[in-house]
Amino acid sequence: MNPYRTVFTDEADLEVRGLPKRPSVALYDTLVEVSRDPWQRTHRDAVMGDEAFRFATFDHGDGVVHVWINEQDRIVIVQSITWIG
Repeated sequence: MNPYRTVFTDEADLEVRGLPKRPSVALYDTLVEVSRDPWQRTHRDAVMGDEAFRFATFDHGDGVVHVWINEQDRIVIVQSITWIG
């Protein structure tokens, strides 16, 4: 099965630009895995109340990427990125 397409919101696009190289590479690797199997590679974000709002950690748990999965169009939409470094 083909991977889901990954797109960034404007907010997430700005957030990713500020990442140093190591967490940037870790985020990329995580999003590649998420795009291959988003429901298994992410966790439900219970606060949002919608199964399609999910999150995954990256960079050994120092970062969190929040996504929304559009199952119909097979798109993973990156909503926000947080990194504590």
